[in-house]
Amino acid sequence: LATRPNVLILDEPTNDLDIDTLTVLEEYLDEFQGVLLVVSHDRWFCDRVMNPIQHNPDDEDDYRRSSLFVFEGNGVVSQFQGSYSDYFTALTAGKGESPGFTKCLTGFDSPPPLPVKTPIYIPPPKTKPAVAPTVTKTAKPAVQRPAPTKPMPKPPLQPKPATAKKEPPIKAAPAPSARSLERQGQAILDEQTATRKANKKPKVSKKERKEYATIEEEVELLEDVAIAAEAALEAAQTAKVRLNMNDMLDLASASSSARRVADDKMERYIVLDELITAADG
Repeated sequence: LATRPNVLILDEPTNDLDIDTLTVLEEYLDEFQGVLLVVSHDRWFCDRVMNPIQHNPDDEDDYRRSSLFVFEGNGVVSQFQGSYSDYFTALTAGKGESPGFTKCLTGFDSPPPLPVKTPIYIPPPKTKPAVAPTVTKTAKPAVQRPAPTKPMPKPPLQPKPATAKKEPPIKAAPAPSARSLERQGQAILDEQTATRKANKKPKVSKKERKEYATIEEEVELLEDVAIAAEAALEAAQTAKVRLNMNDMLDLASASSSARRVADDKMERYIVLDELITAADG
């Protein structure tokens, strides 16, 4: 529609459109000045398109001449001047018969369909049944056969002596090399060393124990410093006489550095706690 055509052929346009899009299409067709061919089962849409809204009833050019193509059956297609509702009313008034004021498109009725020729059945020619030749049978003289003789008995089979199975020789594994023995011994020593280190209790120095005893107080002091810096920064932002930018940056830096040092102290506290617990246990 955006290309502004002069001929439109719409095949069931209301199947896949919602109400808003259908309204836009109807308004577009009201202003359409070209040839419009619509195939639709929507009776309301057909009446709406065939009888568009006239903005100027006195203007003859503002009226759209619409007609229906009526397929009446048996190859007859007629043209009805009017909307679908008008044709339905006329058809009802005629009690199901075709309205009398329709006209054929070509000016005459279409010819009736050609009759279908049924194939003529031709029976096959009759043939005489074949007569089977007569065959005379003569009796053959009886042949005397000698009496059957009994076969000679076969001597009994003697079992074969059992022979002892030979067992395959056992192949001895090759002797390990000196370098292989050295690697195995080194692996055993490394495993024993790792076991002794794992079972050995860690040692804690006096400096680490002193640090563990005072680290909690240091974390609390750092938290107090961070809280005080944040409170001063918040008070400076809401005060009538505000601090300059450098002082506010110093307060923010002091708060963030105190928080960072406190986090480092807490990580160190966790490491010392595990170390002392393992040494004292």
